[in-house]
Amino acid sequence: MPLDPFKIEQYQKTVTANKENLDSFMSCDTVLQSLTILSDGNISTCCGFGARLIPELIVSNVYKPNFITDAIENTENDFMKIWLHYEGPIKILAWAAEKNPAIKWENMYAHCCQACIRIYKDPTVMQTIKENYQEKIGQVISSAWMEEIFIPNSFKKQTQQKN
Repeated sequence: MPLDPFKIEQYQKTVTANKENLDSFMSCDTVLQSLTILSDGNISTCCGFGARLIPELIVSNVYKPNFITDAIENTENDFMKIWLHYEGPIKILAWAAEKNPAIKWENMYAHCCQACIRIYKDPTVMQTIKENYQEKIGQVISSAWMEEIFIPNSFKKQTQQKN
């Protein structure tokens, strides 16, 4: 898997993301759930390739006072990280391509980390996101509420009613 967002690997079409299989690609589970301490003391909110390749995923450093609090706040107060967690980089990239047809993405990525690197490293993609992200805020916040509040509480109520 190439880590350069502009190098395209040749994959079988059955493993790469496109409009037909977009729903089968998941969100990034780790971006709001994990903090990775790197050898230089930096703390990343990424468990994978982005930890070293995407400076925006560095959220603190162990040599700073209150580094854990800072890391959590810098992660949870960043809409892009929240969006990555609830929708995933491949779906964000596909959405950006709808806004800007110059962004090509179909059949280019087999792994969400590749798409994430593309989002952060491709100036056209990032500019498109900056110009249009506001329209996604409601949907992302709704997804977060469903996953974090509504569904767990509904399950809890169902379990209590059975007992």
